[in-house]
This record gives sequence, structure tokens and C-alpha cells, in this order.
Amino acid sequence: MLFTIDKSEYQAAWDQKNAILEKDKASLKFANANVKRYQPLAKEQLAPREKLDELVATQKQFEATIRADEAAIVEAQLNLSYCDVRASIDGQIGKEKVFIGNLVQPGTELAKIVNSEYLYVNFNPSAEEVSIIQKYKSQTDPKVKVFLRGGKKTKIILEGEIEFIDSVSNSSTGTVPVRAKVYNPDRVIFPGSFVIIDVQISEHMKVVAVDPNQVYQNQQGQYIYAIDSNNTVKVKQI
Repeated sequence: MLFTIDKSEYQAAWDQKNAILEKDKASLKFANANVKRYQPLAKEQLAPREKLDELVATQKQFEATIRADEAAIVEAQLNLSYCDVRASIDGQIGKEKVFIGNLVQPGTELAKIVNSEYLYVNFNPSAEEVSIIQKYKSQTDPKVKVFLRGGKKTKIILEGEIEFIDSVSNSSTGTVPVRAKVYNPDRVIFPGSFVIIDVQISEHMKVVAVDPNQVYQNQQGQYIYAIDSNNTVKVKQI
């Protein structure tokens, strides 16, 4: 339990509903007794049938009233229970926004509770980058690593996977909203932090390894010498 709202008004309403229920139960008890007393008399034609019908109608009316009273008590009990404000999730609570004596209304923010055991990381790669992810990924949900802006040298690295890639790109930015879910059991990264994310597309990509000593530089950038299908050596920019 986090907060308690003054219960006086709601406790009084609950007490009133219970008092009404007890009163109507007493009335029903009296109505039942009247019906029970008049039934044999009406059967022996010692009392008018109309009187018995009237008593039975009163009995049914009180039965319906009691059902309404019980529903009203449930509602009053529910309102009373709302006075005890309890955490809706398991997590960490931040600084309180209200204090003893403050008035609150529906929608008043009392405090923030965050379940930071896992975090959602939202990022927006370009449509081209997402196409590469979709084409070459070896898993349905590619693995990711997340670390703070200080880089991997901080030794604070979280792992998770991409769980959502939007179906359309933003026409104005050319990016696609992507969301990853990462696990934060020690709560070392706070919700709302800016982070760097590495996406591991595949462990099985076919690559050609080139010794750095075989990479050269020209005005167009880096290049290597490659042999084509005609067994001819050509310059290939990389």
C-alpha cells in the first residue's frame, strides 16, 4: 500500500447501505410471515385471494429491493477499497507527488512506479538498414546489446532482442520505428536513459577476410586488388 485517502465519506456511505439492507431484510421477514399466515386462510377461503396476492407482491418487491441493496453495498465496498492506493505492478517507486493533507481528484498523479527489470529501447534506423536486418537476420528476433553513452568501457552492457519492427517507414525521415526488449535485472540502467544499441544480425554471414596490409588508398578511398572471372587483376574500391 502506497497512499491512503480519507475514508470518512466512503465509510459513512457503506454504513448507510448496510443499515438500509438490514431494514429491508426486516421488512422482508415481516412480508414472508404475512404470506405464510394468509396462504392457508386463502386456501380455505377464509381470507380474500386478492389480499394474498397483494402480500406476495410485497414479498417479491422486498426481495428485489434486497438484491439492489446488496449491489449498492458491493459498490460502496469497492469505493471504500479505492481509498487504499496500492501498487499495481512490482517495481520501484519514485518521489511522491502528494503529501498528507493534499486534496486529490481523479487523474491526480501520486507517484511513478517503474518495473525496470526489463526495458524497452526505441530506435529509428533507416529503411535501408531495416531492409538489411530483414534480409540477413538469422533469427526471428535478432539479438541486441545496449550500453550507456560512455561506451562499452563502462562495463554496463545489457542484452536482449528486437521484438518489434514497424510495418511502414516514416515518409518525412525515411526511418522505421524499431523496439528492442533488454533485461536489466540489476537495474543499472534507468528508464528514460539515452543508450547506444548494437544489433547482431547474424552469426552466419559469409565474408571475405583481407589482410590490412593488402588494403591501399587512392583518391576515391580504400581499394584492393582482385582477380575477376577472366583471371585478370583489377582494382576494386571497398
